Amino acid sequence: MAKIKPTQMSALCIAQPWATCIFNDGKNIENISRNINLRGTIAIYASQSYKKDRFEDCKEVYGVTHDFNSLPKGVILGFVDVVDVIMPNQENVPEKYLKWWQKFAYGMVLENVVMLKRPVEVNLPNGAVKFWHLKDEQLKNVLNEVTETQVQKFIEWEIPKSSTLSIEALKAKEKNELKNKIVPTEDWAEIVGFKPLTLKQIANKLIEYAEENELIRSESEEEGDEPIFFICADAKLEILFDQKKIYAYELAELLSVKVLKC
Repeated sequence: MAKIKPTQMSALCIAQPWATCIFNDGKNIENISRNINLRGTIAIYASQSYKKDRFEDCKEVYGVTHDFNSLPKGVILGFVDVVDVIMPNQENVPEKYLKWWQKFAYGMVLENVVMLKRPVEVNLPNGAVKFWHLKDEQLKNVLNEVTETQVQKFIEWEIPKSSTLSIEALKAKEKNELKNKIVPTEDWAEIVGFKPLTLKQIANKLIEYAEENELIRSESEEEGDEPIFFICADAKLEILFDQKKIYAYELAELLSVKVLKC
């Protein structure tokens, strides 16, 4: 029996170029600041927020280049299935998700991308920031830009599912583990202990310390921005790192410099 077309669907507001990266560049993770139960097919909306530094970050951090003047905004680009959520600091995350996942963030796992034949301009409801509902005539206009076959493959929306990624991740064997262990200096031992550890283990201990002391923060400039996660250094960490903010994307590089130097 054929499915009936949905009359309402969750939509996710994402700034450019991140929205386009989902459809063109294999961006299979959307980093968010809280856990969600939402599963199933959702619409992706490219927000009106448009800043050049995001395009620069996309190129520098992820190696993906987009023309600042060419990407659409204020439109639905397509649909994607939310199939799971990676937890902050989760161990043994499958390698295919590591490029786009920020270690301190909740990572929405995105699969089964369906791009519209043409982007459809829609008006956000008042108060909409990250998630909102696409419905009525606007949803009808969007569904007209995909085939009937594609619609029939949509996963029933907003139905929480039991997590499968976490089970798979726990079973997966971590690859390329660093074999050489480091004996922490006295200053570092206050945070990670005296036991010899790999750089990865030191990073995990550091994150545990930050979580226990409520030092993890996030920031985003405008609607649709991915939150940027960082450790707000206390007095001990500020001495070790010589900076107040320790961003997730720079943690590995900082540790390789700061720890190996000791």
